[in-house]
Amino acid sequence: MIGPGTGMEQWRRRSVLMALLGGGLVLSPASLSAQVQNSRMPTAERMRAEYMAEVSTGVQETLEHFRNAIASSNVEAMTRLFADGALYSPSTGESHYGIEAIRTAFETRLKQVGRVLLTRVDVHASGGLAYQFGRYTYGGSQLQAREEGTYVLICLQVGREWRIRTLVEREDPGLPLGQ
Repeated sequence: MIGPGTGMEQWRRRSVLMALLGGGLVLSPASLSAQVQNSRMPTAERMRAEYMAEVSTGVQETLEHFRNAIASSNVEAMTRLFADGALYSPSTGESHYGIEAIRTAFETRLKQVGRVLLTRVDVHASGGLAYQFGRYTYGGSQLQAREEGTYVLICLQVGREWRIRTLVEREDPGLPLGQ
């Protein structure tokens, strides 16, 4: 029988008291690695670097699909890269919200774009959101005017894929279309 004076009750009281006084077992990465010989627990920096590398790869894959869709003038492939409720704002300044509006905008925009070059200047991510800031060059062939500027791309992770949530393009001032 377990009662107030028995060993089991005293053990329980002592355990509660030790936990309340901070004498409980605390496991930290340092104490865990000290317990396991030759253990290499990942540091926060390493985990962040691995996460950013994975995000960067996923966003770059999305951009590669985007470039390929532009090169083949495939509006359907382009719009599939956008998340529901997405925003596309081309360098002309208007804003297109939602897949159907983006599809219509690209039907017009593709005739102006031609060849595309996207370069990344900065990328950052947190959770299921990533942003990329970079430079773009459209056109430049004998048949198409050249347009250069900056872009901001915000991607949303949907499952294991990255979808475009927002794409904003702004032409560089002082570089008129066709120069």
